[in-house]
Amino acid sequence: MTPIVRTFFGEIKTNNYDKLPIGEPIIFVANHPSALMDPLICGAFVEKPIYFLGRADIFKSKFNNWFLRNSHMWPIYRDVDGKDSLEKNKQVFAECYESLKNGNPILLYGEGFTDESFIRRIKKIKKGASRIAFGAEEAFDFELGLSIVPLGINYTNSEKKDSDLMLNFGEPVKLKDYESQFKDNAVKAKLEVTREVETRLLSLVTHIDDKKEAEDLENTLSLFDDSVHQTTKESQVPVVERWKKSKKIADALNDWEGEEKETFKSRLNDFAKKHYSAESTVFVNRAIEGKPVPNIEWILLFFTWPVALIGFLLNGLTFYLVQTLPKKLVKRKCFYSGMKVAFTLIVAPLVWLIDYFILMPFVDISPLFPLIVGVGLFTALFALRYRTTWKRFQLKVQAKKHVKSLKDLKSELKELEDLRLIIENKLK
Repeated sequence: MTPIVRTFFGEIKTNNYDKLPIGEPIIFVANHPSALMDPLICGAFVEKPIYFLGRADIFKSKFNNWFLRNSHMWPIYRDVDGKDSLEKNKQVFAECYESLKNGNPILLYGEGFTDESFIRRIKKIKKGASRIAFGAEEAFDFELGLSIVPLGINYTNSEKKDSDLMLNFGEPVKLKDYESQFKDNAVKAKLEVTREVETRLLSLVTHIDDKKEAEDLENTLSLFDDSVHQTTKESQVPVVERWKKSKKIADALNDWEGEEKETFKSRLNDFAKKHYSAESTVFVNRAIEGKPVPNIEWILLFFTWPVALIGFLLNGLTFYLVQTLPKKLVKRKCFYSGMKVAFTLIVAPLVWLIDYFILMPFVDISPLFPLIVGVGLFTALFALRYRTTWKRFQLKVQAKKHVKSLKDLKSELKELEDLRLIIENKLK
């Protein structure tokens, strides 16, 4: 799965992983911006195999139960799952405690649900992690040495291929520090730990307080080349630095109140509606400013199309199925990107097998199938990169045409500079 996940994303960064208490019992508590993609990336980029907890209803069939449990998942039962849900959870928690004792990390998504569309925010963190953590420590007389580690998942856009990814590991919350408080008042101790985890998690992600201002945040980020906005791919600034800038912008919007903010939002949205068509934000901004945009794409497109063509011929069916199956099988958009990655692992080998039977009568090479897999994999990566380059080339052309159609470029440039200056002043 890890190579496929790497293919989906652009730049990938795991931040502060080396500071974790690896070897000791750990419960990771992460935010949940993308339903299925989140467990895939956490499983791929946390070096030690981790265990997950999921809704019990997805374990109902015998196959699902077998598959999910062998994929390091346990079911969590809710009231809607039956009267005996509490007793079943006790058994699951006992398995969790034993697994933690054996040094196997557990990962929980503390918010409990995912927004339908990608939004940079932290929902309220629930008490499940602290409940399991204190339960484990209590079961072993607070000799376990367990820590809760906040994990901030930051995408430039979880729904878009070639977006960037940063896993931001936070300072561990050690349960031993709350032992006396737990023995005095268990409910209060769980609440205190949950609040502390939420506070630390908020410091690890770009977060907008008001969900209604999510679009305002995206429009603001799109003003800056050095932000984590999806279309800002021309920047050579590392993703960690771009995330820091984006977090400061989000924090500034959260702290900003009054009529001045409403005026800024109105101007920003008017500017966005006028210029930000077809995701060409960064290119429109550069064209308005008169900055040269690197335009090597057409050279790559002209000289590398034969390799890309082979890639599309060998993998075209894979690309089609991976793109269309998620939309047919599930209604929730937040599952699409993760399902694309998961389906690639299943569909690609089957398509290469079909290619093998098609080519076998015409190609006298032994062994043919390993050759098809090797060539198919290499050219698939090339074809995907070619498609991305083509899309970016189109965006640049659209941006240039759009700017040429403007009657007064000076006023547009002044408005862009004014909007940026307003935010820059808020960051000081």
